[in-house]
Amino acid sequence: MNRPVVIVGIGEVAGVLARAFLRSGYPVLPITRGMDIVVESKEISDPLMVVVGVGEKDFSSVVKTIPDGWRDRLVLIQNELLPQDWVVHGIENPTVLSVWFEKKKGMDYKPLLPTPILGPHADLIAESLVGIDIPCTVLGNSEEMLVQLVQKKCVHLEDEHRGSRTG
Repeated sequence: MNRPVVIVGIGEVAGVLARAFLRSGYPVLPITRGMDIVVESKEISDPLMVVVGVGEKDFSSVVKTIPDGWRDRLVLIQNELLPQDWVVHGIENPTVLSVWFEKKKGMDYKPLLPTPILGPHADLIAESLVGIDIPCTVLGNSEEMLVQLVQKKCVHLEDEHRGSRTG
């Protein structure tokens, strides 16, 4: 059996990732708001990766609670994510996705553009997403990802201003 994937925060986008990992044969273990990450980390000592799929307002407070043994396995998905958001917490080399598929409550996901991914788990995540027909691009360096993250943040802020949401 493959090592499990922990997902902190099971919202719409994290649910799509869970589906992709399950389809690829990886057990998925959710950590919801009512669960204590530190307590759960004692039960799940060796996850393959830990996806942080919480909203913008909760990102910083959740990342602060990630146990040391999980910090080198982090996968970050966030509409307004920029490198300073993880560096301030001492996270050095996370896998980062700039999600370009739309997922709304009660509707299936809809790919808009290929989702760029960078980091130690990029190939596995791309393979899993492609397995559910979500196109991806594995990037070669952090400068390419920074451009993608800035573009995504700008689009997300524009969408919020207009009253719609993407990703």
